[in-house]
Amino acid sequence: MKIAYLSEYPDLIPTLARWLYTQFSHLAPNANVSTFAAGLAESCGRRMIPTTVVALSDGALGERAVPAGTLLGTASLVARDLSSHVHLSPWLADVYVAPEFRRQGVGGALVRRIAEEARGLGRTALYLYTPDQAHFYEGLSWSELERVRYLTYEVTVMVLPLVKE
Repeated sequence: MKIAYLSEYPDLIPTLARWLYTQFSHLAPNANVSTFAAGLAESCGRRMIPTTVVALSDGALGERAVPAGTLLGTASLVARDLSSHVHLSPWLADVYVAPEFRRQGVGGALVRRIAEEARGLGRTALYLYTPDQAHFYEGLSWSELERVRYLTYEVTVMVLPLVKE
């Protein structure tokens, strides 16, 4: 698996926008596919905030043959992601793995890469919120900071300390 900056693959933006809209539109009620595409286009940074990365197959995924260059998933590093918590920054956002590639390490690799990006920028902590994936992130060393109401959902705000290793 290869994790690359979205800026190297701008042609993937329409596919990613559809994926993210389908998965997260309930958390962004005024957004549409075009809104997601615009956000992705604005997050084509490298070693800065915002940055989006994509996971691509290098010809295999585990023991399974997957054509090289197949889009597997994405994740972003953004300055703000939860309107009630503007005092926290930066955030891991828009983590998405195509359903057929889930539970094969893609999500964890994307999360680790975004943490590396934030650490490389001198950040000491990274935040996220999730309505339903806290267990997944706990398995990647994230800790619950608090539970809050966002729109009509209870979400878990989580933190990952970014200590230099």
